[in-house]
Amino acid sequence: MNLFDKTSSIAKQGLYLLLLLLIIGQASYAWAQNNVDTIDTLAVDLWPEYDREAVLVLLTGLLPADAALPATITVPIPEDADLLVVARITDDGSLFDDITFDESVEGQVTLTTPDSRFRVEYYIPYKLEGEERSFRFDWEADVSVNEMRVSVQEPVATVDMTIEPEAFSVAPRQDGFQYHNLSPENVAAGDVYSLAVSYSRASSQLSADLLEPAATTGDTTSSQSSTSTPNNTINWPTIILASVGAAILAVGAWMIFGDRIMARRYAPAKSASVTAKPTARKPKTAVSDTPTYVQFCHQCGQKSDPDDRFCRSCGTRLKT
Repeated sequence: MNLFDKTSSIAKQGLYLLLLLLIIGQASYAWAQNNVDTIDTLAVDLWPEYDREAVLVLLTGLLPADAALPATITVPIPEDADLLVVARITDDGSLFDDITFDESVEGQVTLTTPDSRFRVEYYIPYKLEGEERSFRFDWEADVSVNEMRVSVQEPVATVDMTIEPEAFSVAPRQDGFQYHNLSPENVAAGDVYSLAVSYSRASSQLSADLLEPAATTGDTTSSQSSTSTPNNTINWPTIILASVGAAILAVGAWMIFGDRIMARRYAPAKSASVTAKPTARKPKTAVSDTPTYVQFCHQCGQKSDPDDRFCRSCGTRLKT
């Protein structure tokens, strides 16, 4: 096996090893995600005509204390909902929308959170007949809710708001709006919780238009709409999987382009009989086989012909 074959074999073994590590990493990360089937407390805030001509629904959930994190949970949402935010809530009340979620299944959103609290926000439409508005909130899920707390924000200039079931209290909050608070309830998995709201108002002004800029900030987990906050955590599983993927791409590129380079570098030399071009040789000058001699008389030094036996000048017998 030549050097090229050895290098190619090592590269292939490295690629197989990286693929194995990627599969193990994905399996480990999926195994580390724990499906949760219970929500300890769920705050449901319904804000009709707050910042849009629709009903803003804010779901703030708290997982049980013994839930293993990161936790995966599925939350029902209406099929006509306009999903706005899926986020986690840190211990200091900050919201981060950097978590993984899936809304591909109609009527639900599945999220994975590394924190025990989470937030889901979406809009639902309401019915409008003249000055009368009405909408419903329905909850039916495969998860149990130990304590569901529902409150309805009363839009400005509202007349005769009716809620079924009836609210047990109506009180203002720090933002100045009136809130209709319903009694907490336990909702088992598979049970249906329904709420019907109707009211009338002549104004079309949105509630958020009356708030001062300073009033729109504060506790994002209670009565204020959430905004995205820059992420200050490091998602190590994602970084590791991305690094392994980049390494696999690099090895794949080397196997594609490196094979060509190595093949050129270590390819055996072709036979000289095939590649060598004949070299033109300069023809030699023809030379007579019989050497030509010049003969002189050893007695008088006169030149004589080769066939002479005696000197033509002094007659002395010439030496051979």
